[in-house]
Amino acid sequence: MPRTHIEDVEGDPVKPGAFISNVRRRATRLSAQRRAHLDELGMKWWPDSASRGDP
Repeated sequence: MPRTHIEDVEGDPVKPGAFISNVRRRATRLSAQRRAHLDELGMKWWPDSASRGDP
């Protein structure tokens, strides 16, 4: 998902692309619990996770 992607949620703009980009950039500074929760949700830490692996 590109950083500039915007979704309309009940009439309000939401920017999931920016969120994903920010989380990836800060991955090493997230708590283990936060990373685990994102992993449970299926977070792909790199756009091509299959080839690079998780940080």
